[in-house]
Amino acid sequence: MNTEDMFWLAVNAYHEARGESNEGIKAVCCVVLNRCNSRRKSIKEVVLEPYQFSWANKGARPEITDYQSLVRCIDLAQEAYSDFAAGKNLSRADHYFADYIQQPSWAQSMTMVCKIGKHIFYRS
Repeated sequence: MNTEDMFWLAVNAYHEARGESNEGIKAVCCVVLNRCNSRRKSIKEVVLEPYQFSWANKGARPEITDYQSLVRCIDLAQEAYSDFAAGKNLSRADHYFADYIQQPSWAQSMTMVCKIGKHIFYRS
């Protein structure tokens, strides 16, 4: 994985899951990697697709203020990538949402894979 891909995978994990366990952060990374695999797109393309990850909607780029969490996300993104390369793909989960919001309509047509922390993971 190149430096730019690692950057986008880690920044997405930071904004989407920095308060989660290591397993939860790696699961969020795995969703991105599964989408890259199925859509034949780069990590940056997947992360910045419109309306996929709330932190990046409408071109938003929130500031990174917790550098210790960012470093943790970088380390876990690297682990997630290694796990993915070894065949660990979270049962091909390619979507998730936070359990504190109402279930999105798209989830009704998907298979629930697991719940880790505050995220519920689905496979399309």
